[in-house]
Amino acid sequence: MDSGGRDHARRSGLGNNAGPAFTDPTMRPPARIPLATWLVAAVLCTVLGAVIATTLLVESFARAHAERSAGALLGQIARDMRNALDRGMEQQLEAVRLVATLDPVRAAREPATIRRVLEQFQDGYPTAAWLGLADTRGNVVAATRGMLEGRDVSRRPWFIGARDGAYAGDVHPAVMLEKLLPQQPEPWRFVDLAVPVSTPDGRATGVLGLHLSWGWARQLRDELLAALDAGGGVQVWVIDREGVVILGPAGAEGQRLPPEQYAGSWRGIDGFLVEDMGEDRRYTAVAQSAGRGRFESLGWRVLVRQPESVALAGFRELRTQIMATGVALALLFGAVAAALAWRLSRPFGQLADALDGRPGDAETALRRFGGFREAQRLTAALERVLARQRDHEAGLRADYASLERVVVERESELRVANSDLLETRQRLTEITDNLPVLVFYLDRDCRLRSANNTLRDYTGLTPAEATGRRYAEVFGEDAWRERRPVLERCLAGERMQVRVRQMRNGLAREYDAVFVPHRDDGDTVTGLYALVTDVTMTSLGRGGDAGVGPGGGNVGDGAAVTGGGTGTNAADAPDRIAADRSQIQPAP
Repeated sequence: MDSGGRDHARRSGLGNNAGPAFTDPTMRPPARIPLATWLVAAVLCTVLGAVIATTLLVESFARAHAERSAGALLGQIARDMRNALDRGMEQQLEAVRLVATLDPVRAAREPATIRRVLEQFQDGYPTAAWLGLADTRGNVVAATRGMLEGRDVSRRPWFIGARDGAYAGDVHPAVMLEKLLPQQPEPWRFVDLAVPVSTPDGRATGVLGLHLSWGWARQLRDELLAALDAGGGVQVWVIDREGVVILGPAGAEGQRLPPEQYAGSWRGIDGFLVEDMGEDRRYTAVAQSAGRGRFESLGWRVLVRQPESVALAGFRELRTQIMATGVALALLFGAVAAALAWRLSRPFGQLADALDGRPGDAETALRRFGGFREAQRLTAALERVLARQRDHEAGLRADYASLERVVVERESELRVANSDLLETRQRLTEITDNLPVLVFYLDRDCRLRSANNTLRDYTGLTPAEATGRRYAEVFGEDAWRERRPVLERCLAGERMQVRVRQMRNGLAREYDAVFVPHRDDGDTVTGLYALVTDVTMTSLGRGGDAGVGPGGGNVGDGAAVTGGGTGTNAADAPDRIAADRSQIQPAP
């Protein structure tokens, strides 16, 4: 076999002493991630995915439950505070009504007796800061500890409001009693309750008024929060109908809420909502005062607020515990997965090591590895594959030997054919170069691709010099303009013949030019063959008027152009030459 055959055999991976290329033990696959790693990663991803999904699900439910619990607790506080205020106001109002029905008070004639009755009432109601009886003109007849006795209260709202029936006034700071009452850390604030006083026969004798200390509401709030164990961060606010804080955190009482907040989402709502307070959100429960019994509501609203961070502290602790449990489970299952992965992948590693250490032509059976049934089945399957590989390699060697013989025979035949083709080409070139006619080939761009040596006699250019040039560069612009229609028709697929005249060596010559289209296997015209024959002497012998003489003009002074002719002799030569030269087409 020559070197070409041996190179082909090497590229095919065949040889007398070697199997296919993939059996080469030095050709190892690129490093891959081990199966054990994949198994551990898969288990960890599954566990982490399950933990994360469970955490998110539990977090969603736990958060919703925490919000509902916080809302329920805050709502309960708001309702209880609202009910306590309404109930307390009703009880205080009924107590004032009861005192107003006592005979000493009705008579309004003995201030000392009336004062004693009023002070006894005050002893039972420590939050009653002042209780006094004013006559019909607004002069205080008697009062607890004698405060304001003899003073005119006819312009006070409680006196004016109680002349026509029971009166309950909103919270207000002390006016006339501020300097008469004992000093305390916070300014005195009162709720006014008053009822008309009349004799049994219905004659009005005055108005009985009560200034109820607003510390009573603070006491209610503190007792309520302690009883319900509301936890830290809970604030109880009481807002009047004008948006003024009448009970709230330190420093907030007496302040009017901004209009946008007073007209906010909680106004007029009785329930639970979430307020966005900038950096911290707050859960807020609202309860609207509706009055109780003969006490008509003053339009108070009880707001119970708690920061979201405090309300959901238990939820966040639960979330942390869930995440810690998830991480612990992931680590535990990761360790279990690592051990299991090593156990599962070990037989595959042993099998791979056995295959790597096994000679390529060994016929001994593989050792059966334990572990699990699939590994044993894989070992048996590999044994069958190796057996089929040995049979295949034997067949390949036989095919290679046969192919080697065929390659040698084909190479010998190819050398003979190439030699014959070269001889034929040389012979054809020699014939065309010695013909007394001009033969050339043009491509579709009308560039000359080949010609015989007669071209030198016509143009002064050798075939090598003219190859690649356009028709106009070889034969002249005038000839190109005149021959262009003929050439275009020929390139369109039509066989053309033309009689031309040309001055040559000072004599007028006459030529027959035949143009034959050249078609490829797809019947597409790729160029044309041209055969130019000097017929000057033939024309003179016939006595025809060839127009021979000086000044006959350049190429193109032809007399006739024909297409699709079936002429013989020289006119048919291009067809024959085209057929012969089709074996040696010029390179484009």
